[in-house]
Amino acid sequence: MKKQIPEFKNEDEKKEFWATHDSTEFIAWQKAERVNFSKS
Repeated sequence: MKKQIPEFKNEDEKKEFWATHDSTEFIAWQKAERVNFSKS
């Protein structure tokens, strides 16, 4: 189960949050899709 991303009052609050939290805890891995970034 993924964690909920909180509401941020401003950009500084958002930066502070992501500087101290691991983003992988907020991803719904069961909904992830494989993507191919080709060079062509």
